[in-house]
Amino acid sequence: AFPDALKQLRHWLQEIDYPDHIVSLLYKANLSRRFPEPALFFLNTIIGDSTDRPPTNLADCLLEIRNAEPRLEADDRFKKLMEYLRLHDHR
Repeated sequence: AFPDALKQLRHWLQEIDYPDHIVSLLYKANLSRRFPEPALFFLNTIIGDSTDRPPTNLADCLLEIRNAEPRLEADDRFKKLMEYLRLHDHR
């Protein structure tokens, strides 16, 4: 249902200041692994410049996305999120 819900709601999604809980739920539901491209779209949409610190499970989600769909590592959205982690010295 995640990809379908995302298609319906994508125009209402926006950056949020504290996405930690939402990213944690995404990770715990294995959505990054099961639906890598929609998960990448979702993460890129809700995590932006106003987000002070990386969500706890962001690196885990990106790893699952990369493992499930290696071609997404070259995607600009993936690169942006990895750079965001790097800038916040997250390993």
